[in-house]
Amino acid sequence: MIDGKLKDIYRQVFDNRTLCPMVGPVVGDPMVMHLKEDTKPFAIYVARSIPFAQEPFVEKILINLVQQGIIGPVSDEVTKWCHPIVPVSKSNGDVRLCVDLTQLNTEVKRSIHPTKTPVQAIAGFTPDQRFFAKLDLVKGYWQMHLAEESQHLTTFLTPFGKFKFLRSPMGIVSMGDFFSCRGDVAMAGLDIQKVVDDMACGASSLPDLIRRVSDILERCHKYGLTVNLSKSVLASSSIDFVGF
Repeated sequence: MIDGKLKDIYRQVFDNRTLCPMVGPVVGDPMVMHLKEDTKPFAIYVARSIPFAQEPFVEKILINLVQQGIIGPVSDEVTKWCHPIVPVSKSNGDVRLCVDLTQLNTEVKRSIHPTKTPVQAIAGFTPDQRFFAKLDLVKGYWQMHLAEESQHLTTFLTPFGKFKFLRSPMGIVSMGDFFSCRGDVAMAGLDIQKVVDDMACGASSLPDLIRRVSDILERCHKYGLTVNLSKSVLASSSIDFVGF
């Protein structure tokens, strides 16, 4: 009953049909990628070939990402940076589309943020806690705006055209620090264990747990964070969290 009530009250937080960007001071600020001095741009000029069987999947993914505002098409403008794609087959027969940003990573400066390790997060639970909850954000990095001046750095070439990221791409060396910082600001003051986009809390009683979960979901609503309901547990006597 409690699980269903929380899902109903915070249904906007769990609605991942349209992946909305984060909002609010600091949390909603676009992410800027800073390059090292004397950076050498990298670009490919011919789209990397992909297996024929994967082409329909890749095209569908690109269309979906454009519709969600995650990426945008790049017409005939000259771009110094242009990366290849790497489609990866999944066990269910679907395809995951990755962009190979290896060359860009060698030139990006990393912003350092004190992110908890899994061991530190587990140590944050106390022996008296008997009820637990965990929340996982939907494609967390894609919930961050990418600053306009950094978007051209992420341009990538496909057999279906050239695109760039409008939201923060996965696989960038500095992305975890930026995302962790924004998440820490959003959840500041709450009794919560957080490792990048994985959040969990515990309590000695079920009512206390529900209050803490409600506080977390309120913050998610305030800052526009979208939670993956299928990977989240809102109330339980045990959870699997960051490998433990």
